[in-house]
Amino acid sequence: MHSESTTNTNHKPLFIPKEQYTDELSYRSFRNEYKNAVVLDLYASQAKELIKVQNPRSRLTGEQLDERYSERTAGSNPDLEGCWLYYPWSNRLLHIVNEADFIALRTTRNQHKITAQEQASLSQRKIGIIGLSVGHAVALTLATERLFGKLKLADFDTLELSNLNRIRTGIHNIGLNKSIITAREIAEIDPFLDVECYTEGITSENLHHFLTKDGNLDLLIDECDDLEVKIKCRQAARALQIPVIMETSDRGMLDVERFDLEPGRLILHGMLSDIPPERLENIPPADRLGFVMRIIDVKNTSRRGRASLLEMGQSISTWPQLASAVTLGGGVVTDVTRRILLGQFTESGRFYVDLEQIISNQAALPAESVYTNPNAKFNLAHALGAAVALPRLEALTQPDREEIKQIVEAGTQAPSWGNDQPWKWLYRNGRLHLFHDPHRSHAFVNYKNTAAYLALGAAFTNIRLKSNALGYSIAPLFFPVAEIPELVAAIDFTSQSDQPESTSVAAILAEMIPQRSTSRNAGLPHELSAEDVRYLTESGAETVNAHIDFIQNSSHISELAQIAGACELINILHEEGYKDVFERNTQSGSGESTSIHPLQLAVDPHHGAALAMLGDRKIADILKTIDGGNIVAERIAAAVSASSGIAIISMPEEGHPHFYSGMIAQEMWLRAVQLGLSAQPLLTPVSLFSRLRSGEGLNENEIVKLNVLKARFERIVRLPAGYSPVALLRIHKSSTIATKTKRLPLDEVLFIVNDEI
Repeated sequence: MHSESTTNTNHKPLFIPKEQYTDELSYRSFRNEYKNAVVLDLYASQAKELIKVQNPRSRLTGEQLDERYSERTAGSNPDLEGCWLYYPWSNRLLHIVNEADFIALRTTRNQHKITAQEQASLSQRKIGIIGLSVGHAVALTLATERLFGKLKLADFDTLELSNLNRIRTGIHNIGLNKSIITAREIAEIDPFLDVECYTEGITSENLHHFLTKDGNLDLLIDECDDLEVKIKCRQAARALQIPVIMETSDRGMLDVERFDLEPGRLILHGMLSDIPPERLENIPPADRLGFVMRIIDVKNTSRRGRASLLEMGQSISTWPQLASAVTLGGGVVTDVTRRILLGQFTESGRFYVDLEQIISNQAALPAESVYTNPNAKFNLAHALGAAVALPRLEALTQPDREEIKQIVEAGTQAPSWGNDQPWKWLYRNGRLHLFHDPHRSHAFVNYKNTAAYLALGAAFTNIRLKSNALGYSIAPLFFPVAEIPELVAAIDFTSQSDQPESTSVAAILAEMIPQRSTSRNAGLPHELSAEDVRYLTESGAETVNAHIDFIQNSSHISELAQIAGACELINILHEEGYKDVFERNTQSGSGESTSIHPLQLAVDPHHGAALAMLGDRKIADILKTIDGGNIVAERIAAAVSASSGIAIISMPEEGHPHFYSGMIAQEMWLRAVQLGLSAQPLLTPVSLFSRLRSGEGLNENEIVKLNVLKARFERIVRLPAGYSPVALLRIHKSSTIATKTKRLPLDEVLFIVNDEI
């Protein structure tokens, strides 16, 4: 009785030696040895088929074939003819025609797309395949077309149930090495093909052996997932002048690298040529996604492929591949392999067999919506009328035109969401008026003008500090009022009679205004001293009835970071929030854009890569549909978690909490700059939590998520009774110099209109 060996690596059929069935006696002996095997005697049917294909001009009937077969076997025992072979893994004993007849019969329907001479040439070729997921379809198609005599298969992985979405094999093979499975299936198609398995996969130790044993490979097919192996096998193949093919199962992308014809060709079409060689060995996890995106040229991948790339390590564990794409890839690789080996195709390059593009709906697609601003432009005449209507005061002093420009220019250096700069300034008869410009503040996060008034409060702080630095005190009247909703503040100036201690601090902070910028990176480890925290929070909170909770506990910072990341993801995938980040292009009067480019929002390269792909609206829609995109939340959370502290500014809801919180946050930010630190406002949590009260513009799924996030937030932050969070500011030690955003020209935001005397 024969059975499979104790190992599961057997992948070659056992050919019964001819001497074991030379006569009736030896035949009966060998058959008895395999008495428990499943016997398939295919000899007669194959011999009859061979007679038929050898007589193409004759249309032989079944009876005629039987007659000719009987004539051919007259005086002999067919059981002793042809080949007997045993498949140990399936316990099958087969009787087939001899090798020459088998090959002739197997390839007869290749003629004359492949000539007999070409088929003979191909039977001498040696091919290697690394990676047996896509490689499984490639190997079986190559074997079916009989394009090689020797095939080497390398894969260390074993078959899992999840592989069966694209690998056409049986569930009985689960747990077996993929190269063994493939080799067995090839042996069951054609037992005369020579297949060698490298079940340990490709390593630095066996790569040369794989490429050169029994003579150099004629072609290498790379279908592996390992970046280092992809790089090393190409470097070795180039040195040996072995051509390489790779198919990615996305848009039918096929790479051909003819190192046999171009021995100096850069590997992977030079897409990694600017990377130092030492970085291409033991590639750190942080670099892998970026390298993969370079290699596949991510902008040219399918939308669903890009969306899936963002979900790797999030909702999926690896690059997805469909059976249809893998099957197509097997056919494409086989076709190109045949033409390369026969000298019919000599090009290198990247090619696409994109079925969605080749076979697509021809009807015109609806035009995409154009981003439009819902708010009217700033009306200077209306603003002037509002200023004239205010009670007229005799100004105690009037800064000159140049000083007003310096003061307002400092005001324009304030931060604003998306660099909206939602302010206009009118100077009339010694009084400086600050107006809200709704035309420049209509983002989704600007719920009920919350973001705009945070920016306007920050601008007011800059005005106060710069005025003090120039020797002026200010006497502001705060608005808005129902009659003139756009007017935020009217500021009168007085000369300072002395130099109180606070003025020297103001002068120092005024010097920090041009240096302030938003730093979004993770930053460097830095522990704030009690004195640092005291100085940062001395920002006048008590004068406007505000409360500052300064979080330094690392676990609480980490929790807030996760909340901030999750809120940012909700915002960016929201229809209106997406437009704000990716489609809005706010311009100055000269047409120069002042918007922040999405990539400027990136906290690290992974986040930048995600934002680059999200720039395609349809990818964002896919992620929203599958509740994906968590890499965005994850990368933001990772950066914010490195904060030295997070300040939560809260205020009672009545009055002007966002304006006052903007004032406080800006002074804290400038104090941080003075201490050599950086800051970043975290606007989306407080904006979305504010919107959550009414649910306006939110769908059911977003409301559920935000309620969970808000509950998590409230477990950490200590809010006095009746107070709500209005502003969050993270403080950290930046590791890079942030890029300054463009400012609107002063003549577009400042209008000096004095009455004639």
